[in-house]
Amino acid sequence: MGFLHESEPLTWAQAMSSLKYVRDHGIEQFLMIFERCSGIEGDPFRWGDEVEHQVFTLHGKPGDSARSAKVSLRSPEMLAELKKTEEQLLAGGTRVEEICEWVPEYGRW
Repeated sequence: MGFLHESEPLTWAQAMSSLKYVRDHGIEQFLMIFERCSGIEGDPFRWGDEVEHQVFTLHGKPGDSARSAKVSLRSPEMLAELKKTEEQLLAGGTRVEEICEWVPEYGRW
């Protein structure tokens, strides 16, 4: 994350003039991070780690020009599964300081 400072939000009209730039660069940034991190497996979270994410369902086969991604609204089931995993770790002797606390930041994430 870069430097954060206090400022005023843009008006809707001001924000609309930057929309294409934000979309183009947001997609580019996501793809670069995804490519860099896509092979990481089994990397444990550490104290203070925070993950911002979205969950999508892919429709169609790779290479299909009609392939699309749709937002998945399965957060209640996913949250329950994540919490269950943490409970199993605790039952297996993992210290409470070493587990994650899974909470939605807003809405159904």
